[in-house]
Amino acid sequence: MLVVANESGKWGVVNSYDFSTIIGNKYSSVEFIEIAGSFIVSDDNKYGVITKESNKPIIDLNFEEIELINNSPVCYKVKLAGRYG
Repeated sequence: MLVVANESGKWGVVNSYDFSTIIGNKYSSVEFIEIAGSFIVSDDNKYGVITKESNKPIIDLNFEEIELINNSPVCYKVKLAGRYG
C-alpha cells in the first residue's frame, strides 16, 4: 500500500501493485497503523479510523485525537471536548 496525495493536497491510499484505490484522496492526513491494519485519518482537525478492507470509517471523523492503545483486541483512545474515552 502507498499513501499518496493528489494535486489539491488531499491524502489517500492506493495498492502498490496495480495502483487501484483503497482509500480515496479526501483526507488532510493519513497514518497507517500497521499492527492494527488500519489508518487514522483526519479532515478539518477531526480524526477517525478506516480499515484497509473498507474505505468507510469504522470510527467516524468526530474526534479531536485518536491513538491506538492496544492491538489485541484493537482498542483506541479518543478525545472529544477535552474528555477521553
